[in-house]
Amino acid sequence: MASVANGNFVQINHADGRASKYLHLKETVAKPGNHVSAGDVIGTMNCTGQCGTPRRQNIVQSTHVHIELQTSPQAERGHGTRLDPLTYLGQCP
Repeated sequence: MASVANGNFVQINHADGRASKYLHLKETVAKPGNHVSAGDVIGTMNCTGQCGTPRRQNIVQSTHVHIELQTSPQAERGHGTRLDPLTYLGQCP
């Protein structure tokens, strides 16, 4: 999937009703309707979409992945409950 603001992204709808989104990917590996499991590659990191706006000349935009976790696959930004991914992923080193 892709959008202007989010760039290339993958949304995973989990069995417990939550949805996770992984945004600003260089490419998406997981396709709509695919089953994915922990450890599967779903995409590669980059900086697509509006990940470093406003863009500045001669400035390298950072490669990263933006993770969102929501209570519902239908929840739009600002609607529904967004959850802190670190609560579920743990602290990064």
